[in-house]
Order: sequence, then structure tokens, then C-alpha cells
Amino acid sequence: ESHSAVKSAFQPVAETFRGKAMFVNVPSSETKVLEYFNLKSSDLPAFIFADMAGESGIKKYVFKGEYSSAELSSFINSYFDGNLTPYLKSEEILPEDTAGP
Repeated sequence: ESHSAVKSAFQPVAETFRGKAMFVNVPSSETKVLEYFNLKSSDLPAFIFADMAGESGIKKYVFKGEYSSAELSSFINSYFDGNLTPYLKSEEILPEDTAGP
């Protein structure tokens, strides 16, 4: 049931950013994907914006907000505005790293 609410928040955001960002829903049974993004089942739901276009490898931006369309849109806009700091596996995620302007 909580999955439905999160999915409902993402649908209008995915439509807004069509052609600029791809949204992929990964089930918790995909353990290799969870491991790649340093997630455990207990961390779900989780949203990670992955920039796969960089020459230095994939940059990951971890969302730590409320799963609402407004919050998700703000987070993605912050990425496109250059206001997010990528997550490095070796460091703790700070709220200011994932907050928009």
C-alpha cells in the first residue's frame, strides 16, 4: 500500500521530466541493484537520481525528503540547476547535500 502512494507521487513528476530524466522502479527482490546503490530492504522506499552521462562515472544524488510530487520535482530541479552534491559511498549523507535552494 505504501508502494502505491510513492508510485502515485512519482507519476506526474516522471511526466514533467519526460525526455530529461528516466524513472525506474526497482523491486526489493533485485538485491544486486540495491547493493550497487548501497541500499538495504529496510531503506526502501528510496529515490536516487543517477547521472550516467558524466565522464568520471555515475554520480548519485540521494533524495531524503517527503515522497510528494512537489518535493520530488524540487529535488530534480535542484539537480538540473546544479544545486545538489553527489553522494560518495565513503561519506555520510547530510541534509544540506540533498536540499534545494
